[in-house]
Amino acid sequence: MSDDLDIDPDAVDIGDGLKCAEGQSAVAVVGVDVEDQRVKVYTPTGEYTVNRWVSMDLFSVHRPNEAIQTDADRERWLNETLPRAYTCRDGERQQMDYALDEAGNVQRVVRA
Repeated sequence: MSDDLDIDPDAVDIGDGLKCAEGQSAVAVVGVDVEDQRVKVYTPTGEYTVNRWVSMDLFSVHRPNEAIQTDADRERWLNETLPRAYTCRDGERQQMDYALDEAGNVQRVVRA
């Protein structure tokens, strides 16, 4: 772990907010890679996207989301916050949900 980071990578979790001290718009964390000290982030403005990993050293303000404690909380937050995703199977449009796999990675799965 680098001493250069203003935030603790081990403390960052899905649903938390991150912000630069310079006042750039805040982003929501949708994925965490502690080992490589990077996060997947989302903003509704499109400044960053869900599928983009960015270095944690871009941020210096960490706002934990105290309402999120369990994987079920994380999945609920992802599905309520992120844009809806769809796929087409057998000519039918099906909605996808965000879910966490056993390793804690965010996946999109077809709604049952």
